[in-house]
Amino acid sequence: MKTPDLYAPDRRSWTHKSGGKVSQLFSPIRSAILRGLTVILPPLVTIVVVIWIVQLITFYVFEPMRGLARELVLWAIQDIKSEELFQEAKQAGTVLGTTTNPMFNGVIYQRLPDGDYVPKVVYDRVVQAKIPKNLLSSARTVYQYYVDIVYLQPWKTAVAFVCLFLLLLYFIGKLMAAEMGRIMYRQLEAVLVRVPLVRTVYSAAKQVSDFLIARPKITASRVIAVEWPRKGSWALGFVTSEGMRDIRDAANEPILTVLIATSPMPMTGFTVQVRKSETVDLGLTLEEALQFILSCGVVVPRNQALGSPEAGAPEARIPATAMHED
Repeated sequence: MKTPDLYAPDRRSWTHKSGGKVSQLFSPIRSAILRGLTVILPPLVTIVVVIWIVQLITFYVFEPMRGLARELVLWAIQDIKSEELFQEAKQAGTVLGTTTNPMFNGVIYQRLPDGDYVPKVVYDRVVQAKIPKNLLSSARTVYQYYVDIVYLQPWKTAVAFVCLFLLLLYFIGKLMAAEMGRIMYRQLEAVLVRVPLVRTVYSAAKQVSDFLIARPKITASRVIAVEWPRKGSWALGFVTSEGMRDIRDAANEPILTVLIATSPMPMTGFTVQVRKSETVDLGLTLEEALQFILSCGVVVPRNQALGSPEAGAPEARIPATAMHED
């Protein structure tokens, strides 16, 4: 039997110590990276969400309205002449100039590869915008580029869209103030809530819009904690009033009316009557409590945070292996 080397270091102890040193070496680096992540992640997520919303509105709202506006402007301004019209006018002697750029009724036209004619000022304006001539093969294409360049510039379209949207909101608001508008809205809402998939999305969107836009106010005197829905499970609540008289007489002690708010919509929840002795007053403002509920408990008020674990706790060490002699 081989006698163990009593002077050899314990390999397990050495491995644990070396691992601890490596962990201590990289701990500041890891902490710095995590702190940097906590700083950069919120604005980064905000930017991504804003870009996604802008792209969504652009694709589903802005571009369709821009296309509709383009068609309306084309219908109103386009001046397209056919080859047959110029042939008849030429025979009648009412056309001057060359075949490529004839003059008809005092307007100089440009002949296109498909045989149609457009006013030369329109064609030249599109060419000045550095649109390749090989793309200008038809009169409709030329006018589409012309309308985009002259009438539907991005900033003009954005201003017009905002103005029209505000005007639409104004008329809808005026309509909803009338009895007929409210009746129409109730009928439309009744149809939407009957569609299986649509009613789920509509209900969620309506709750969010009611909370963000309507901003219903909670008349609460203070924020408390109450055991709900069972003993040992605590929920935040808003004291809205004193309890009912009959319930107070039956309990033989003061009663509070409490709104148990639910995440992530604190405007919804349960109204309960609880004994005052079974509640815990919290040193929170209404805004801090709303932030806690909206974030589903992620944003904890600073004066209520439990803090980090105690620093400097002794590490668990692997005991040295006992050495035995033969």
